[in-house]
Amino acid sequence: MVLSSLIERLKQEKKAFIEKCDLCGICIEKCQVLSYLKLLKKNSKELQEDLLHVLRGNEASQEACNKTFACSQCASCLHSCPKGLNPYLMQAVFKEAIVIRGQKPKKSIELTRLENIQYDLQDILCDLQLKPFEVRWLRKIPINPKQTDLLLFMGCSVRMMPDKILATIDILDKLELDYTVLAGGQVCCGFKYLIDGDVENAESSSRELVLALESFRRKKVAFWCGTCYLSLFLIRIIVVGGMPLARLQLRRLTGGEGGI
Repeated sequence: MVLSSLIERLKQEKKAFIEKCDLCGICIEKCQVLSYLKLLKKNSKELQEDLLHVLRGNEASQEACNKTFACSQCASCLHSCPKGLNPYLMQAVFKEAIVIRGQKPKKSIELTRLENIQYDLQDILCDLQLKPFEVRWLRKIPINPKQTDLLLFMGCSVRMMPDKILATIDILDKLELDYTVLAGGQVCCGFKYLIDGDVENAESSSRELVLALESFRRKKVAFWCGTCYLSLFLIRIIVVGGMPLARLQLRRLTGGEGGI
């Protein structure tokens, strides 16, 4: 099994950004979040210049921090750069650079997860809505997972809305598919660390997820969460057993249009 390094990929993206970015600001103009940030007083080009300033080892302005840590990972900027750079991945580069300088993200970001290994915020909210016998998916990786044609990985956030998981399982049953559904706090694409600029833990977490998915020996993997899909297949190049890990987005199973 060969897994590309997220850390090395970010280093490459950082170098390319410093060398090629002409501060056109197009990627920032594509951002769906900026209109909700009332603190931003600079135009897109000025804000892009601030971010480039950070990558060169300088302190980030408050506006650069606000913009960077407000990123919702929607990927609207992904294909926007006329120079062929990856603005989506650059958000992780900006966050890491800001955190390295000691400028931590806002405390509200820390509230999105519980660090205690025994408890998981998403599972707590799920358990408040369901009885134990109503849970129809795997929360942990079995020692010897059952082999099925399809493994559906739900990610983490949807566990706060268990009705969505149950509805999805009903659809898979109607389609008469041979499937396994995994939605537990043990495995993560690394996003919960990446949003805080913690690249090392994001790297470790995503590697653990790939190994977990591969242990199911399934023919295909589908993802509920677009962020998981992006994290594993557009941010990184993952090769398992000499071949790319098979993947598709859930909506393709149900006749919807293609992915990102």
